[in-house]
Amino acid sequence: MDPINQCFEAGHVWARGLRPGLHFDFSPSAPPPRDAYAEGKGQLQAQIDLAPAQYAANAEYSPKYADLGRQNLDRFLLGNGDGTGGFLDTYTKKLAPAFTQANVDASRTTRAADIADVASMGAGAVEAFRSANPQQKALVDRLNVEANAGLDAGYNLPPGLRRQVTQSARAGQLDRGMGTGPSDAYAETLANSDAAAQYYGQNFNRAQQVVGINQATNGDPFQLVTGRASGAGGLNLAQFGQQGVGSSGAPNFDPFSAYGGDVANTNFNAKAAANIAGASNDAGVYGGMASSC
Repeated sequence: MDPINQCFEAGHVWARGLRPGLHFDFSPSAPPPRDAYAEGKGQLQAQIDLAPAQYAANAEYSPKYADLGRQNLDRFLLGNGDGTGGFLDTYTKKLAPAFTQANVDASRTTRAADIADVASMGAGAVEAFRSANPQQKALVDRLNVEANAGLDAGYNLPPGLRRQVTQSARAGQLDRGMGTGPSDAYAETLANSDAAAQYYGQNFNRAQQVVGINQATNGDPFQLVTGRASGAGGLNLAQFGQQGVGSSGAPNFDPFSAYGGDVANTNFNAKAAANIAGASNDAGVYGGMASSC
């Protein structure tokens, strides 16, 4: 016979009055398995049973909370009626001017810094951007040279073009049976004038096209230097006054609500803790009995 049973049979005093049911298996017994159907049914029935009282409470107090929320919002925005004013008065007279001036100062400082940066680094940034494509850079440079030369020429026709216009005018006069009289000289001058105006207009249009090409191929110096776009923000009053306005909608029945789940988990954890504590007590009692034998 093992020593512990011998101690019991000998009728030692320390074994008297111990609670019945002591055993030698000190592992805690598991709580009974949870039944989702039974728990859900109980939770749903509890919610149904409490629904009339919940509805009555909402019907009585939700309008009161809504009225309280509106009163608080009016008091916040308009003041207490004692002449001190509310948030709107403070905002329009103090906050808005201060915010506006702060935004103006910040914008002015930012623009000044951006202009200084673009002035000092813009040309280098554009040149680096253009140099990334050498073939395109060479072609655009050539177009710029030719466009500037055309504008520099003004209304002065190139010698070859002037000779061609003059010869064409004279040939036309001869074809019409005319000679080299004053009227013929006038027609020749008019032809050269028209040609010069057309020549300048073509050069001007070509220069405009080159400007567009430059803008498309050089990049934006401001964007290249700052790398950002400007923006502004404001104060949104919609965020104020949302608290205190309750909902009067009907509650949703949920047998697995957070509250019900919390109750079930609390009970389950309490039962498991009690079983563990009981097993620990049994182990302590048996350990003391064995050490005294």
